[in-house]
Amino acid sequence: MARSKLSDVNFQSSVFKDTFQGEFFNRLSLLNSLMVEAPDDYISPDDDGYTVTLPKWNAMSGDLVQITTSTSTAYNSLADYKDIAVWIEREIAFQAEDILLTVAGNDKDVTKEVARQAGEFFANKLHGLGVSVLTGVFATALASSHAYDDSGVTINNAGLINAKLLLGDHGKDLTHLCAHSKVVADALKDRVANYIPKDSADEYLTGNLPVAMGMQVHEDDAYAAAASVYSSYLGAPGSLVYKFRNKPKASFTNANIIDLGNIFLELERDSNTAGGIDGMIFRFSAAVHCPGVQFDGTVTSNPTDTELETGSTWTKVAPTKAIKVVEYKSL
Repeated sequence: MARSKLSDVNFQSSVFKDTFQGEFFNRLSLLNSLMVEAPDDYISPDDDGYTVTLPKWNAMSGDLVQITTSTSTAYNSLADYKDIAVWIEREIAFQAEDILLTVAGNDKDVTKEVARQAGEFFANKLHGLGVSVLTGVFATALASSHAYDDSGVTINNAGLINAKLLLGDHGKDLTHLCAHSKVVADALKDRVANYIPKDSADEYLTGNLPVAMGMQVHEDDAYAAAASVYSSYLGAPGSLVYKFRNKPKASFTNANIIDLGNIFLELERDSNTAGGIDGMIFRFSAAVHCPGVQFDGTVTSNPTDTELETGSTWTKVAPTKAIKVVEYKSL
């Protein structure tokens, strides 16, 4: 059986780019529909530096004043607050054989297969950064206002209602539930979650996702337990946002760098190692952010995952109801 080679992959083709992007967005949506791409007027892809400031206006408030001949109406303040996101720089390198051996002997489809695997891989990694951000913002900044502790029992309807109630009348905006597979299994066994329509067997046969109290349920083991307690997240689309940053290409290697939608793929040949190795290096710069919770760690380089998960790195700056995500803790 012939072995696929790096040269068998047409990285510059529209097939590779379209397959990569299609798999990336589809996988990200399945993992976590809380996270959406931020528009350019919210986070610019051309921003420089370690952080990006996102000025926001507080909602209008105040009481109406009766108009009389002696009325002197005071001006209400339309104050703003500053939200800060941090740019996260990451890269990973693969030898050609690391991916291509999985499709050896299937040369005609190797371009699509490498693109499919890469798209799924980076969706998983971006989702993982989102979980790190959620861990950090709920450690301290949102712990008292947006977290419901039901950790003595498994997931249940009363607990989910209480979690939604943390946002009052805005609880109805929480339309997605993201949880570990164990939590989802408990929800299905106890009829907290059901497939719609009810005669659907499961997502493997129908493609349908289960629903719990009107929320689509997304299952991923990135929401791992800490001391046997699972954190699940109820949220609205946009309660997490991401933005890939445009990065300049190196002057002498433009021909070997492919832009896959601000995830950049560089092809290289290391002639000094093991008789020569063909390699692929993927890298990106992205902001992954929970709007309304400011990143205020000391930034002298892009943050580590540990820094993202540290409570003291984040400060709540928006009104409670403007932050559309809630943590639900259960067994």
